[in-house]
Amino acid sequence: MRVLNVLFLLALIVSAGTFSAPSFVAANPKTVLILSEPNSQGSGISEILFTTVAKRISTQLEQAGYTAEQAVRGSGLTDPELLAELKAAREKGKLGRVADFVALIQITANTILEEKGARIRVEIQGRMLDVETGDRLALFELPVPQQLIAPADCNRSCILKLLQDNIESLADGLGLILGQRLNATDP
Repeated sequence: MRVLNVLFLLALIVSAGTFSAPSFVAANPKTVLILSEPNSQGSGISEILFTTVAKRISTQLEQAGYTAEQAVRGSGLTDPELLAELKAAREKGKLGRVADFVALIQITANTILEEKGARIRVEIQGRMLDVETGDRLALFELPVPQQLIAPADCNRSCILKLLQDNIESLADGLGLILGQRLNATDP
């Protein structure tokens, strides 16, 4: 199984400063369901960041010719159980739109208090699966490349804004690469 190594590619994309994927118009675009992974830290910030990341990834996937929908994943399901549930719901007609692929994303954000402020680490982790076959199409673990330091007087809202500003380009690059990966593997 090939592991998607996106750190180098993202660095190239971010340094280029543009995120233009070719737009493909498909008669019946396939759907990618973007789900948040349960976060054991439960800080609340991770959930807010998931919304930002999912929207940015969705935009890139749609430019690559796919539809994208976001949802929060129920806890406790393994990947095979989740895929079985999605297949069963599709067969019973419970889903309005069939999910062809599922991207499972977890955002981890940690703050470490220091004299000069708070050092912040944020990372996007996850994988993308083919719902029908169960194949893992991508595996990713992307830390925000630069060290983020929030000033000592920065409150929760300030920290959230700093994180959102720095995670957007990373999410754009990830969405672009996932779209390219789907186009390369999806006949």
